[in-house]
Amino acid sequence: MALPTVRELVNDVKSLTRLNNGDFQSAWEDSFDDGYHCHEEGGFIYIDFPIKRPITRAYVQRAPKGGTMNQRTKGDNASIDLNNPGISRDNVILVANFHTHPLSTNVQGDPQPSKADKDNAYHRGLPGIVISRDGIYAYGPEERNGTSNPRGYAPSVPIEGAPKATLVKAHPPPEPVPNQWPERAKFEDDIEMEEDGQEEEEECSNN
Repeated sequence: MALPTVRELVNDVKSLTRLNNGDFQSAWEDSFDDGYHCHEEGGFIYIDFPIKRPITRAYVQRAPKGGTMNQRTKGDNASIDLNNPGISRDNVILVANFHTHPLSTNVQGDPQPSKADKDNAYHRGLPGIVISRDGIYAYGPEERNGTSNPRGYAPSVPIEGAPKATLVKAHPPPEPVPNQWPERAKFEDDIEMEEDGQEEEEECSNN
């Protein structure tokens, strides 16, 4: 039986893509520490094995978060480490990994998978998913390369030509979240500035 593609997972496993506490939306929200700092979140997607279709359930294991980045200034990207998949559950198989790209294009953040992302996906023999402001991107092999070592990575897949990413679902998810700059954090900063301005006006009128 064929292993699932990212498109199949996104279409059939509603817990991944729902906006209310869905796995992708939750990872996106967790990516923003405050209105100035962010980091990459991500992890590993497992399903029951042997596979029964339609696939409606997935088990998500988060990886340790990536390094902190300033989401308001240009700088180096601090990537998440997805080198160590694992889960404390039997009779499952790893079918994809995922991570967020929280930096805005305003600071030269890339909503699409990087070259390193794509290279890693083929080396790991596993599809990858990037969650960004654009929506959900799939990259790497179409599906996992076989069923050996089911809870870990699969044998590598040769790269042919220039690998491309596919936008399998336009946003939402993710929806903007409170600390996300410039969409929500900027709005909240503006409110604070307006409130400060109103307080100053009131003080002047009282003097």
